[in-house]
Amino acid sequence: GTVERFDPAAGEWQQMPPMPTGINRRCKAAAFGGKLYVVSVDSPPSTLVADSFDPSSKLWRELPHLELGSHDGPLFEVSAWRGRLFVALMSATITSMLRLEPISEAWERMPLLREPRAPLRLHFSL
Repeated sequence: GTVERFDPAAGEWQQMPPMPTGINRRCKAAAFGGKLYVVSVDSPPSTLVADSFDPSSKLWRELPHLELGSHDGPLFEVSAWRGRLFVALMSATITSMLRLEPISEAWERMPLLREPRAPLRLHFSL
């Protein structure tokens, strides 16, 4: 996928290296630990796809893909909190949560939320 960044000092957009996965137009992003994380849900088959970008080296890294279950919905939100990336997936009846461990780069399933959330928003605070 094409990536550009805006340089406010120059007042112009600059071309950046493309994402390795070519993530589709339905993506969400969050930043933590000096990196930008971009997440998308591709279907079919229903797969969570993610890339991370290190602005200091200007390099993208493809993160592990995760096959989603039939209960994982197509609506999703992404947020970062305390050095981890969280993804909430919502269907009509259930909201599931995923967490990315940054060191192992492994996705972990978290306990299901008791009730589906509509509209879905994901925010963390202290």
